[in-house]
Amino acid sequence: MEGPPSTRSFRPWVWEKPGSVMNFENFESISEEPGSATTTRPPTSRTRGFTTSSGRQTVRWPFHSFSNSRSSIPNYPRRPSNSRSIPHSSGSFPRRAAGSISRSVSSVLGSDIIPDYVVNFMRGETPETLARRHRIPDSPEPGQFQRPQESQLDFIHSASSTPDNSRPGTPRAEREKMLMEERPQPTRSLMTGWRAGVAANMFLTFLILVASVACLALASAQGHMSTWESLLMEGSSTTVEGIARGILAAVNVFAIILIAGANYVVQILNSPTRAEVDNAHSAFKWLDIGIPSLRNMSLISSTRATLSGIMMAFALLSQVIYNSIIITTEHAEKSKASLNVNGPLLAAITLINVVLILTYAIAVALALTRQVFSPLVTLGDALSSFLADPDVSTEDSCLITKEEIKKGLWGDREGKYWYAKTSRWFNVPSFNRWAIWFMTWIMPVGLAAAALALGAVKEPKEAFTGFGKAAVVYELPTGTSRSGLAVVAALPQLLLGLLYLSSNALLTLLYLSHELSQFTSDMLPLRVSSGQPLGSQTTSLYLTLPRPVSWILFFLVTAMAFLLSQGILLVSVDGSKGTTTGIGFSPLPLLILLALLVLLGLGIAGLALRQVDPRGSVEGGEPAGNPLALVGGTCSAVLSGRCHRVPREGGVETLEVRWGVVREGVGMNAGHATFSGRPVGDIMVGRAYS
Repeated sequence: MEGPPSTRSFRPWVWEKPGSVMNFENFESISEEPGSATTTRPPTSRTRGFTTSSGRQTVRWPFHSFSNSRSSIPNYPRRPSNSRSIPHSSGSFPRRAAGSISRSVSSVLGSDIIPDYVVNFMRGETPETLARRHRIPDSPEPGQFQRPQESQLDFIHSASSTPDNSRPGTPRAEREKMLMEERPQPTRSLMTGWRAGVAANMFLTFLILVASVACLALASAQGHMSTWESLLMEGSSTTVEGIARGILAAVNVFAIILIAGANYVVQILNSPTRAEVDNAHSAFKWLDIGIPSLRNMSLISSTRATLSGIMMAFALLSQVIYNSIIITTEHAEKSKASLNVNGPLLAAITLINVVLILTYAIAVALALTRQVFSPLVTLGDALSSFLADPDVSTEDSCLITKEEIKKGLWGDREGKYWYAKTSRWFNVPSFNRWAIWFMTWIMPVGLAAAALALGAVKEPKEAFTGFGKAAVVYELPTGTSRSGLAVVAALPQLLLGLLYLSSNALLTLLYLSHELSQFTSDMLPLRVSSGQPLGSQTTSLYLTLPRPVSWILFFLVTAMAFLLSQGILLVSVDGSKGTTTGIGFSPLPLLILLALLVLLGLGIAGLALRQVDPRGSVEGGEPAGNPLALVGGTCSAVLSGRCHRVPREGGVETLEVRWGVVREGVGMNAGHATFSGRPVGDIMVGRAYS
């Protein structure tokens, strides 16, 4: 390249490996004497890019002046030694030739007086390579074919610089620090995030299986497996009833653990991958993100859908069988009783546990062997994916709603207006989801109320004096197997299992919307489930529902299951004329069960009446509603529409972000709102955004 007469022409030095200069090329010609103070006129033609020796264009650094040739952006792994010369205008101070540089490169890179872009240029970086490496954290440094060990990076550190040679406290510093950090070891990454959650639930299921196998082996060793019922013990009625009550409490804890664990794993298996989301969006379909979903099963891998269906069905079945194993038989004199175990049902529950363990094993194998399997389990997973790789199907749709998605209004790319609105949490779930939850809640409520009425109808005053003792027994036809009747008496437990699943899904959706709405008011990190957070990202074992809420729901439903087992009983009395079997009702446990069901309903109703954080939009200086509230439920297309970042913020998903206006509309052009690591504005009521 030829410059003005006063411009020095030179060839740049060559970087053979990171951190050291292996070869210097002297200036070809110098137009002034050293020490002269001569000013030069800058080139008259400037563009945003420059052309390399290969004829390909890249974005220039701030100190460059280049020709205006235009072509495609190259993929720069490192700066070639035969790159074209870059003209530099001489200033008022003499410039030392490259061959006379005496300081080591490490001292230059470690100096605080060198701007970041100069340091990156000396490393052979371009703005494009930095942006690409922000998206691909494991990409090597220029000229570096394998990641250096920590000791090899010591030459970069100095007392006056951060370990990544960028200014501390800036977004660039945070991103470069993330890139310099070592990738988590595989064994460590497999023990964090959702993979650790799957492993923990598998371990609990294995312990339950061990207990079941031990009981089965004990019954077999005593020779009791040849008959339908095996005698465990015989003694006073008080002792037998106490032991039976303790066993039922334990098995109900086991049953709810299996259901909760299956729900955890099924939510992961039913979570779509980014490829599945893209395929669905290309067909104008959407998926649920961050919640347990039946809708997703038809849009995800058939293997995962089948596996999740088997796991959930066997988990629900286990609750019924667990409550059918123990049968208490009273003698005619009522001072003695016997505790019996149903051998075939005990073998059946052991088989169910084996099936659950196998499904867990397949899920764990999927997690351990297929590291590329990255389902969008949490809200942070989806936001991170859509910010790193924006979805073209929802471009210019930052205010699109789920109702518009359901109507098929995709890709119109028209500006939408925001109007002041106040929402409460009950606006978040759809009508169908509320209806499903109400049905699963009202059925056990009606059952408990009816059983309570039947149990207290004869002796209202004495009905509530005993816990777990039948006040009224309704005799069943003779000749029916007591094992079959025990299963029938335990069938209402299935209603509580369904209530747990529907309540968990409803609460998960409420807290998912709440988590998303917080991004309109504060800079927050994205919470991912992979166990390998980048930059400011965080990770956790829980998926969406916070631990305190999930634990309260778990213990509440476990208590309900135990109370139901004590309120509806299979009563068997051995007399001189044979054995009489019937269904008995104990009013006191049923009354407590009814109270807990009402408490659960009131708790969810109280949460539903909470007001959504109104920040995020402004009218007259006052908050006018939250654009991130998931009114109508979660939707992958709505989330992707909120995540079209500005092009200059590559790698923003690794920072603490806030959602808001990044560009106000001018004239007929609509504004734009998205997640950003920089200050953003609020949505203005009456203005158009796309």
